[in-house]
Amino acid sequence: MRGAIYSRVSTLDQDYNRQTNELKEYAKYMSIEITHVFEEKESGFNDDRPEFAKLKELTKDDIDIVLVWELSRLSRRSLYLQQQIEYFTKKGICVYAKKENLRTLDENGEEDRNTKFIIGIIAMIAEQEVATFKARSISSKKNKILKEGNSYTYKAPYGYDYSTETKRLSINEEEAKTVRRVIELSANDYSSARIALILNAENIPTRSKTKIWTMGTINTMLSNPVYKGEAEYMLKGTEPKKGKRYKRPIEVATVKTPAIVSAELFDLSREKMKGRAFRSKSTGVKHFQLLRGLIHCPYCKIKYTYEGGRDLYVCHDKHKKAKNKPDCFSKAIKATRIEKIVWELVKALFSQEFATGKAQEQEEPLRQEIEAHKKLLMGIEEKLNDLTAQANAIVNAAIDIKREMPNMPDLYINKIREAASLDKESKKYQYEKDRLNKFILSCENKIKAINSLSNEKVLVDSITDDMERYELIHKVIDHMIIYGEDSAYSLVVVTFKTGQEVYIGYKSKGYQYYTVFYPSQSVWVDTEKRLGCIMTMKDSKSLELSLETVTKEYSITAFVKMFDTSKNRRYYENQ
Repeated sequence: MRGAIYSRVSTLDQDYNRQTNELKEYAKYMSIEITHVFEEKESGFNDDRPEFAKLKELTKDDIDIVLVWELSRLSRRSLYLQQQIEYFTKKGICVYAKKENLRTLDENGEEDRNTKFIIGIIAMIAEQEVATFKARSISSKKNKILKEGNSYTYKAPYGYDYSTETKRLSINEEEAKTVRRVIELSANDYSSARIALILNAENIPTRSKTKIWTMGTINTMLSNPVYKGEAEYMLKGTEPKKGKRYKRPIEVATVKTPAIVSAELFDLSREKMKGRAFRSKSTGVKHFQLLRGLIHCPYCKIKYTYEGGRDLYVCHDKHKKAKNKPDCFSKAIKATRIEKIVWELVKALFSQEFATGKAQEQEEPLRQEIEAHKKLLMGIEEKLNDLTAQANAIVNAAIDIKREMPNMPDLYINKIREAASLDKESKKYQYEKDRLNKFILSCENKIKAINSLSNEKVLVDSITDDMERYELIHKVIDHMIIYGEDSAYSLVVVTFKTGQEVYIGYKSKGYQYYTVFYPSQSVWVDTEKRLGCIMTMKDSKSLELSLETVTKEYSITAFVKMFDTSKNRRYYENQ
């Protein structure tokens, strides 16, 4: 049997000779001929390792087994470790971890599934240990920052100077005047784009190479709490998105810094900024998008966006210049028209569905379902808590054994096997718990929606402001889907948060009217086929008396036309 040794340490001052020597002794004892030895000093979190890459180039013709001192030598990342094990397994090459005394293939060269599962548990424990160490390091760094109160950035934000002697920020009075003005303008409901135009018109200097103020620069300034005396320093962040330069902070330390504006003024500016984002004034869009974020594409499963030039809601992916999607047949829809239609539907919902006593009538069956599912949930949670407590105790014991008794790998492996068995059982209960919780939450949200909407019934007719319309529409409607074909006809399915649905037969040409009808047990849309379905009694002309039914499928155009009756027609104003 031929084998290769892979030894790895994390830092330059560490030595991998012990790993290599122990593995050579084991190979000699097991009559394994070592043909390759790979040694390197690289972090286990680094997936780009030159020596490991050389090892992966070997095939079954070169070696039969890879020897490592412990599994974490292959990787410190749980998912990547399991991927590498799978890589060698597919080649027919066994991996042996000396410390854990684990082989990935049996004597017949077959995959040991039990060992595979155990390796997964070991990998997660190793990753957990590293995460705990990092958390402690972050906490130590945070305490140091808070204790010293120094600035940990050499590039001072606009409005401040940085002192290399004191390692602190101080106010730049000339720039601070501009900062105060920007925040005051924002607090008075000036958009970022408008503020940038004012500063550029007055030739107020910037720090950027472009020498002009942009909406992005203003937004960054308005979002930085340093101006109210709270400098934030990133301790931990996520990797930046593709095309972005900076990580997104998820853990920060806040240090008191000289304030340029009061906390009250800064917070007021932030609130006004959020309000403007809703109204889209900061992006220069004149049209108030009442249905922003509500319309979903049935093909791409993403939200529609607004095209201001054509006044249309369109599928974002289909209409992106960089990535045209030939398999998307979504229909664009006139924004002002569909918004008027939806607003009329909302008003009708309040007047028809939330009359006196109707809300309570809708709530009762939902409450009964919630109680029945909560009883089931209690039993599952009790069992799951018991299994979790057992598993946690075993995992902690395994970690202690690994650290304090490294010469007893069998005891460690036995504990891992126990934890793996309990984890497998827990997953079954967790799946059922998640399913029940989702159902209960859905029912509770429907009840909340019914109560919330019934309380606002009296106010609907008096609403004239677009912002109020926007808030009410988004409180009422969960989502909308537009089904269409090449013809002028489209079907708009509106789903309310109460669970109700309304169908809108919409025509892109001939704007005199649209149609409104409702799904039922005999009328519905097949979301997978994107066809309208109507269930009817079997051929009424037949002489045989039969209660059998037949379901007919219709194209979107034919389906909409079926319900284009005088009863269902709704005419646009002034037409």
